[in-house]
Amino acid sequence: MCSSDLEIFRIVMSSIMSLEDEEESMKALKEVAKYIASFKDPYAAIPHQYDEATKKRNWGHAKNAQEGLTRILNQLLHSASVCRSSSRMKMDTVFSTLQEIMGAKPNDETYEALAGAYAGEGNVARVEETLGKMASQNVITPRAYSMVINGFCQAKLLDEVRSYIQRQLQVSAVAQYNLAELAKLTVPTDGPEKAIAELRQISQRGNSVVPSDAIVVCLEEAMKKGCEGAIAEIGRHTSELQ
Repeated sequence: MCSSDLEIFRIVMSSIMSLEDEEESMKALKEVAKYIASFKDPYAAIPHQYDEATKKRNWGHAKNAQEGLTRILNQLLHSASVCRSSSRMKMDTVFSTLQEIMGAKPNDETYEALAGAYAGEGNVARVEETLGKMASQNVITPRAYSMVINGFCQAKLLDEVRSYIQRQLQVSAVAQYNLAELAKLTVPTDGPEKAIAELRQISQRGNSVVPSDAIVVCLEEAMKKGCEGAIAEIGRHTSELQ
């Protein structure tokens, strides 16, 4: 392989997913998968960059060829996941095509990427099915919940966002970027005062704080609408964080 590191797979996948013609996207996806599968040990064939301080590969060491193949698969899926809005191909199609050609074994990271992508598509049933597979093999990771919440935020499915936030709170705090995305959804519909109250409640349950990005969203809306009560409430919350 001629790439310097695994980042090249994200770039290639992004280009494939952005093609307007679905048939062309599928053709390109198959070609990439076939190219990767043509190597006996694709991951080892990548001329990885090294960290000068530790003299270790920046992308880590794979125990065997199968693990390395899974790592490559996950990079492709992550890239496909963030390109949902610009692609005509569904995640099921992307995953089944790569699996058919590459034959990589999925791991927790694979399920995290899939669940987040299905959420971005608004496919609640596939999200549940994917998390169910993860739970049956190990546990549902906090990162999986975060990716699902982010996906549903992108799909603007507020009920699902709130439902999965409650599920995540049973095992961990909600990620700061999830709360920032929640604010973007709730401020226009619920108003800044209710939005900041909800954010505070979620943060308190997770023993964390409302992220500054979310506070800014609430404050800008409050100032735009001249909501003095909301501005005061947000101000009190901000002072409590100092």
